[in-house]
Amino acid sequence: KEFGKPVFEALGREVDRVYHNKVIPHVGLCVTLWDWVRKEEDRLVHGDGAAFTRVCFRMLVFAPLVREVITARIVAADLDGIRLSMNFFVHIYVAPADLPKPSRFDEDEGVWVWNYGGNDLHLDFDELTRCRVKAVKYIEESGPIVPGASL
Repeated sequence: KEFGKPVFEALGREVDRVYHNKVIPHVGLCVTLWDWVRKEEDRLVHGDGAAFTRVCFRMLVFAPLVREVITARIVAADLDGIRLSMNFFVHIYVAPADLPKPSRFDEDEGVWVWNYGGNDLHLDFDELTRCRVKAVKYIEESGPIVPGASL
């Protein structure tokens, strides 16, 4: 189906099909193809009709480091904590024990509230927040392995 398309355009789609949104254990979450390093000659296999091409490329990978501070948007909250999103990555969880002290969950509003110096600061939905990565865990779900960052 890629016959007649520019070579690097077709190869790029194939690389994204194989790696996009997949986790390489101990490396990170593949986001997108960054650039090409080299391409070898195409090979045709007798009786197959398909072209096989060995390529070397660089991939943009999301791999948060422990103790790194990241900025993310609050997308969900319940008694189990807060879920954050970085648009391309939504598996970031903050447990109640890791929220600023003292914090409490306001069940009427469905948000966490941090009491800072006698003032209640609501951790509202769609607000940007900064947090420090506490751990990175690879959790197997139904399908490919995806990372879950514990913050």
